[in-house]
Amino acid sequence: MADLGLNIVLRKKTANNHIARQIFLHEYNAEQLKWIIRAFRLKKDISYSEAYIEDATFTNLREEIHPKKAIQDKRVAELLQQAYYQTFSDKMGFVPNLSVLDLIFNEGVKGNRYLMV
Repeated sequence: MADLGLNIVLRKKTANNHIARQIFLHEYNAEQLKWIIRAFRLKKDISYSEAYIEDATFTNLREEIHPKKAIQDKRVAELLQQAYYQTFSDKMGFVPNLSVLDLIFNEGVKGNRYLMV
């Protein structure tokens, strides 16, 4: 993968000092994904392809969820609108399209049922 100059410094606090390690954005995202899988206690392996697969034989969501485009796949759009418990839902109602962290912090391990629908 090409170096796009997107480096992040992670700091791990120790008893005496901080240890810094620079990583690339894709490494940071991979670590977040691993943490989310552990938080939901999912038994999933992560694998990467060497090249973009044009005619995917799997459910292809690579281009489906985009921050600047409306979701085209009706199944995905309906899934993202399904309500789960949120802290202020009694005052504000359900707020869709939040981070997976919102799901983890409000539903805990039970949030994996929301993802597995």
